[in-house]
Amino acid sequence: MDSIKLKIIKIITSIFFGVGILAMYLYVCISKHDPYNALSFACVGAAFILSLIFINKSPKKILITIALGVNVIADYFLVLMPSEENKLIGLCIFLVVQFAYFIYTVFLPKNPGVKVTWIAIRALLCLLVGLIVPRFITLGTIEMLGLIYIVNSFVTLVNLLCYIKFEWLTFIGFLLFFICDIFVGLTNGGADLIGITGKFLELFYQYDFAFFFYIPGIFTIALSSVWEIKNWWK
Repeated sequence: MDSIKLKIIKIITSIFFGVGILAMYLYVCISKHDPYNALSFACVGAAFILSLIFINKSPKKILITIALGVNVIADYFLVLMPSEENKLIGLCIFLVVQFAYFIYTVFLPKNPGVKVTWIAIRALLCLLVGLIVPRFITLGTIEMLGLIYIVNSFVTLVNLLCYIKFEWLTFIGFLLFFICDIFVGLTNGGADLIGITGKFLELFYQYDFAFFFYIPGIFTIALSSVWEIKNWWK
């Protein structure tokens, strides 16, 4: 358990980082500038620093900090150095982020059999996606990796939901992160693949919905590594 002094420090630090990230986030939204800029990158970096400041010996919390750190590296290529080549590099790095969250979920069940079941489900879904989807849709390397990424992200989200009693803060953050990924996929060719057209499609390109969910999700995930909140309904 945290001491009273440590709790106060955590509260003050969380508020300080939260206000700073919120200010940068709102500025990007209100200014109508391209959301993928230095301030967006600064928000992700600040979330990582917040998690790093209070890193502890818990393997799960360390994994979140690692995931956020790798997230920063991925965003360097996708946000600060955008190009077709860097898009592939950034996506590959994001797969490492997803792997860190996968390891995180392995710690959730105490029963070894349940652990193996979740791993098998994840592996089976990735295998099915890799073998079946290309038979019906022609996908490039980036699209294929993106599909594998989103499948892993979905399994992680469902896994966190099953343990929401103790993982509710992580779940909320990851849910926002997952919604962001959905919008990223839709605005990068996914909408055309599933046949979305008309005004609904125009909205995807007029507003960057992915960004709206991304920064709040990253910050909430960082908070989940700072705070150990259990039995929230009691």
